[in-house]
Amino acid sequence: MANVTQNPAKRGAWFALSLIIAVAVLLISPLAGQNDATANPVAASPATIQEGASLFRANCSPCHGPNAKGGGRGPDLTSGRWVHGSSDTEIFHTITTGVPGTEMPANGFEDLEVWTIITYLRSLAPPKSSTTTGDRLLGEQLFEKKGCSNCHMVKGKGGVLGPDLSRVGAGRSAAYLGESIRQPDKELSAAMIDPNSHFGPPLVWNRVTVVTATGEKIVGTAKNEDTFSIQLMDRRQNLHLLLKRDLKQITHEQKSLMPAYPEDVLSATELDHLVAYLESLRQD
Repeated sequence: MANVTQNPAKRGAWFALSLIIAVAVLLISPLAGQNDATANPVAASPATIQEGASLFRANCSPCHGPNAKGGGRGPDLTSGRWVHGSSDTEIFHTITTGVPGTEMPANGFEDLEVWTIITYLRSLAPPKSSTTTGDRLLGEQLFEKKGCSNCHMVKGKGGVLGPDLSRVGAGRSAAYLGESIRQPDKELSAAMIDPNSHFGPPLVWNRVTVVTATGEKIVGTAKNEDTFSIQLMDRRQNLHLLLKRDLKQITHEQKSLMPAYPEDVLSATELDHLVAYLESLRQD
């Protein structure tokens, strides 16, 4: 075997390079730790919650609404459930780096400001005791029995007239879900948005009526609309591609195509079961 002798100059160069790398790691590690914190250093107090609320309204309300209950683009942040991770560290990461492929941008907040916003959002979450006591499996059966699947899709199965509910439990509280079933018109203008849009273009599920040039009336929900045209899906889930110049009238109503479900149609116990099922729908 050949005897290979390493050049002393090369050994010195490698030693110097290794030393530089080691020092760099030591210097960078504390900085990395600042952005990978595992616990919120901001204690919850009336003052910090108020400060977080002010930061939120000034920077986040255009998408998430002034009270974090959801707006034209962003989901409800008061349910205590988070699509992209529910720990403080994961929420911190979502706020600071944004969500790739969506309209949720990275933000230039100071770390302390982010933690203060998180403290505010945590204060909005419902108490654990408010979670429904219904049976998820019975709720899934009711979802089919009551015809919900005719209009709503879950994990690739069901209708497309209403919102896809595959992840509705990640962004909606039990109280919100129950109210939406009992009174689907109540918060339509601000809250009946696609729960899976994740900062995509807002899709409001209100009732739209058009009258064609021949006098035909079509009632449905707008799947898309611009200055010149509207794509309307009727109750039978037929899609109509219409030019506005060919229409006599277009009426947008703050009402839902979804019927209300009072107690004589859906009992309180059945509602609990159905909400329990919807709450369980958090991932694809």
